Amino acid sequence: MDDKALLARIGQNDVRSFGKLIDRYSRYVTAIICRVAGNALSHEDIEEVASDVFIKIWQNRGSIVLESDSLRPYLARTAKNMALNKLRDTRYHNGLPLDLEIIPEGGSSELEQFETREAIHAAISTLGEPDRELFIRRYILSEQVKSLAERFRLNRNTVATRLARARKRLANILKEGEAGNG
Repeated sequence: MDDKALLARIGQNDVRSFGKLIDRYSRYVTAIICRVAGNALSHEDIEEVASDVFIKIWQNRGSIVLESDSLRPYLARTAKNMALNKLRDTRYHNGLPLDLEIIPEGGSSELEQFETREAIHAAISTLGEPDRELFIRRYILSEQVKSLAERFRLNRNTVATRLARARKRLANILKEGEAGNG
């Protein structure tokens, strides 16, 4: 059965056809999620995002319009967007794992912690590419230097040097901001 017919049957609430769809595309959806997330998401998070992709298909079964006779483009776009959303959500809940001494410790008020996070985000946005993306992927999404070097086609030492310079630049920006506020 082709994707168009499969989708039509799912649109008629055919649960068996939905199961066939999951069997046919679960590896594909998982591969898209892994490609987008790198190793920033746990195995459980990847499974959760993949499940959410298929739940979204079921929820929108009557309104999905295929661009071609294949569900692949729709699945790829949905998986990519949901993986990015999960990465943003994970980053938000985990905070910024930075080793900068100017981040307030436990005794700080929520407002001070919020202001510090905002200052850090503003400082990160001043970095040029690829340093900004390297920094985010390493220190916010917890990707390893080795995988960053492979992804950006750079030497591992080059990645490490860029990250060290970015940390130093951010520390200076944040210290200047603290001196201006004090």
